[in-house]
Amino acid sequence: MATISHKDLNKFLAGLKSAVAQKTAPPVFLIYGEEVLYKSALDGILDILVPAEQRNFMYEPFEGVDDNVTAALRSVNTFALLQGIKVVALLDSRIFYSGQDTSKLLEKAYAAHTRREYRKAAGAVMSLLGMLNIALSDVADSTVRSSLGFEKSAVDDGDWFDALVDYCREKQISSGGAADAVGALLQAIDNGFPQNHYLVITTDIVDKRKRLFKLIQEKGQVIDCSVPRGERQADKAEQEAVLYSRLTVVLKKEQKTMSRPAFALMVDMTGFDPRTFSNNLAKLVDYVGARAEITPFDVEALLKRTRQDPIYSFTNALTDADAENTLFFMHSLLDNNFHPLQMIAAAANHLRKLIIIREFLDHSVGNTFNSATSFNLFRSNIMPLVKQHDEALKNELEEWQAWGTLEGAVKKGKKKAKKNVTDMLIASNPNNPYPVYKLFQKAQGIAGDRMIASMACLGEADSMLKSSRQPSEVILEWAVIRILNLFRA
Repeated sequence: MATISHKDLNKFLAGLKSAVAQKTAPPVFLIYGEEVLYKSALDGILDILVPAEQRNFMYEPFEGVDDNVTAALRSVNTFALLQGIKVVALLDSRIFYSGQDTSKLLEKAYAAHTRREYRKAAGAVMSLLGMLNIALSDVADSTVRSSLGFEKSAVDDGDWFDALVDYCREKQISSGGAADAVGALLQAIDNGFPQNHYLVITTDIVDKRKRLFKLIQEKGQVIDCSVPRGERQADKAEQEAVLYSRLTVVLKKEQKTMSRPAFALMVDMTGFDPRTFSNNLAKLVDYVGARAEITPFDVEALLKRTRQDPIYSFTNALTDADAENTLFFMHSLLDNNFHPLQMIAAAANHLRKLIIIREFLDHSVGNTFNSATSFNLFRSNIMPLVKQHDEALKNELEEWQAWGTLEGAVKKGKKKAKKNVTDMLIASNPNNPYPVYKLFQKAQGIAGDRMIASMACLGEADSMLKSSRQPSEVILEWAVIRILNLFRA
């Protein structure tokens, strides 16, 4: 069976009723993606398969650690005392995690730790260590610690991680035997379950390349509850649609209404975080009491901003010389545990890219690009030049690296690792020219000498952050204000 999107869930559930009656319903379900959405999908499936009054006898949920897979399979293959349908679930399973998901697991652990859901946070930590074959006793080693993938995630290494490691030791939490669990599931699904017996697996992360995922697609039903996390207009529209759908369901049940401005304010304060959004919505329903309408004033009075703004909101506002938004996003990121050094590095990377583009504009494009150049004209006339520039640069850098590797082999008897050169390219993804077009517009409006002066300012701030005793926030704010003044002059 093909994978269906959460947007088609209602249509699927309507068909599931008749499939159950005709004994053609899929024996295994995999539901993955956003937690709020996959839990809602699970509830919808259970409402059809097992009425609420029968769930104590006909539904058996297991925590989705690998150690529970054998027990869950034993249960789904055992006939119930009462005749009829039996459903077994592996909830919040980690069995589909892969080595590419280290940053997601760190972010999941940090988010759960922040919510004080320590068991869940510890599970993510142990899944991470299990994938990397790292023992709890080795985590304190600095070399091991550096291999966990913090640099690729949106969270920093710190006391919170040490606290979770201590929690895992104290509670004797195990990472489980993933390989054995996968093998057992593969064999059980391939063999099939007794008639009217169903297995449901829920998880937030899947590796679609795994044989287990493909087998469930073939023998059962996969429901994709993931939502794109990007900042493209299409991604934001889908995120907003998910939150608004959640809003509609809750408000209808509670016989409340909310205006679009109040909804927009909630989204601005929470960002795309369905769990926080749902919790805040429940608070607002309680807050207004018997009153039917939830207003923007209620949102402002009750809720606090929890949205974690992306770092590029800060860097874009800075290079746009938008003082109000630059300072707003700066303080928002600091409140979300971003270190000033991270923000300095992000601003420097953004400026470096603009300097490269400015150089290209001044020496390779001439007067063929200006603020009035349309995207279509840019794509047809400028992007071919950008691709030629990047290809020539890559070839030159590869020659340098080859020479450096050869020299290193002669001097030290070993090869030097290649460095990543994509940061020096104008378009690291030439198949997506629109972000490049926006960068060209920005670079075209800033004088090159001002960008160089801003880089010098960031370098000075970086040095001060590493050596000065002044508060880091003060140093960061000083650098930001200097750069804003440079760009606004």
